[in-house]
Amino acid sequence: MSINPVDIRHHEFRRTMRGFDPVEVEQYLNEVADQMEQLLNKNEELERRAREVSAKLESYTSVENAISQTLVNTKQSAEKMMEASQKEAEIIIKKAHNDADEIVRQSVEKVNEMRQDIRRLEDRKMAFVAELRNMLRTHLEILENIEKGNSREQRLASVRSQMSEEDIDRIAGEFE
Repeated sequence: MSINPVDIRHHEFRRTMRGFDPVEVEQYLNEVADQMEQLLNKNEELERRAREVSAKLESYTSVENAISQTLVNTKQSAEKMMEASQKEAEIIIKKAHNDADEIVRQSVEKVNEMRQDIRRLEDRKMAFVAELRNMLRTHLEILENIEKGNSREQRLASVRSQMSEEDIDRIAGEFE
């Protein structure tokens, strides 16, 4: 049976001859009713606060769970990004090594080509110097023959005998 302050205030007791003082009983019942009313109000307030705290706790719990999940997701994303960055760095380093190897290979190849070019140029230089010496000797002989008074035909015959056909054709081409 549930008793509330109104029930206490309106409760009537049987009257007996030697019973309690009705005014004192009524005062006592009013005090009990007042205290019970205060306790019930306080209990309602505490239950309301408990519901608010419980709602806040649920809200905080859901926020905490969301934050925890976000942290887990962030950590996983960070790990994936680190792995991807590391793989990308490895690829870049490997490409740089390959590029460096290719540059070195091309440089060695270029140096070898330049050495071959230098050898060819030295060979051409030596051939040109030898040819120039021959031409100078020939011209010197021509001049000497001219000084000696040889006829033109003698000089040509002398030059032709000392020069090859190619030399004669080349010199003729130069004078034309």
